[in-house]
Amino acid sequence: MASSSTGKGKSVEYEPVHEAHHSLEESSIAWPVVRSEEIDDAMEHRVHFLDENKGRTQACLSEMAGIESMGIHKVTLAPHTESTVLHSHLSESEWIYILSGNVTLRLARSIGDVEDLRPGPDNGVEVQETLLHAGDFAGFPAGNPKERWAHSLRAGDEAVTYILGGERKSVDVITYPTLGRTLVSHEESGAEAMFTGRSD
Repeated sequence: MASSSTGKGKSVEYEPVHEAHHSLEESSIAWPVVRSEEIDDAMEHRVHFLDENKGRTQACLSEMAGIESMGIHKVTLAPHTESTVLHSHLSESEWIYILSGNVTLRLARSIGDVEDLRPGPDNGVEVQETLLHAGDFAGFPAGNPKERWAHSLRAGDEAVTYILGGERKSVDVITYPTLGRTLVSHEESGAEAMFTGRSD
C-alpha cells in the first residue's frame, strides 16, 4: 500500500495502478485505436446512385472503431469532381471539416411554402456557392428541407481531404431539391423508398 495526502490534514491509502499490456486477441473489448495505415487501406471510391458522375473516396472511421450511433468518414475528393448530389437530411445532422485543400461548398434550398416538405424544382431552387479552406467547418442541422441548406462539395484544380460526420438514425428522409426527389431510408433493414415531389 502507498500513502497519499488529501491536502486537508488527512491521508488515504491507495493501490498503485500498473498498466497492463494485452493484445487485441486477449480482450473482449473492441480496440479503440484506428491506425493511419488501416484507414488508408480501407479507403474506397463510391459514386452516388442518382448520378454516377458524382463520387468520392472514403473510409468510415467510426465503424472501424466500433461506433454505430454516428458515421465519421475520412474523405478524399479528386480534382474537378463533386462529392454528392445536393441533399439535406430531415432526421440526421451532418458536418464537414476540411483537412487540406480548397473546395467549393455548394448550397441549395427549395423556394416555396415551408409547410410543404416536397422538394423543388417546381417552385424554383436557390443555389449559392462559397469557398472553404483547410481548417474550415460547415454544419448542417437536421430539419425541414425548406428551412435547411442542401449541400455538396466540388473540388477545383487540387484534391481535397476532409472529415465528414453525422448522426445515424433508424429512419431518415433525404431531400434532393435540384432533382425534385425525396428518399426515405430505414437503417436496420436497408429498405428505401423514393418519392417525386410535384406542386399541386
